[in-house]
Amino acid sequence: MSSETRLTPRQARSIKTVEAILDAAKKILAEKSYEGLNTNAIAEVASVNISTLYRYFPNKNVII
Repeated sequence: MSSETRLTPRQARSIKTVEAILDAAKKILAEKSYEGLNTNAIAEVASVNISTLYRYFPNKNVII
């Protein structure tokens, strides 16, 4: 996990949430490239609330 993350997940559910966010970013990058990547799209594909995404990552560059 990057030292730039806001919160380090410790519980299994939180770890799965962070994995879902990272997987969603990979999927969007593969389909739409960097220009199509934004935090709202990542949250939507990961099926998490945008505030949950920001709990772990301050911006999309840290996700990447």
